[in-house]
Amino acid sequence: MKDYLDLHVLTVFVATSLVSGAGLAAVYGLGLLGLSIATADAQPGGRRLLGSVLAVVSFLVIVAGVGLGLYVIIT
Repeated sequence: MKDYLDLHVLTVFVATSLVSGAGLAAVYGLGLLGLSIATADAQPGGRRLLGSVLAVVSFLVIVAGVGLGLYVIIT
């Protein structure tokens, strides 16, 4: 079976797919959570700032992940 299938490459492919697929979706969910915290009316100022920072960082990670994916596809 080793002649037909390189298990190391398959492992790297599966790990990369999980991180880029499920990981980016989870980070997007954190960004939405941060937006909901930041826009809530009854929250004190510190929690609103934390929500805004969480949202911005999460969405920057998403943009970086998409950019990296496009870079890998193009090159």
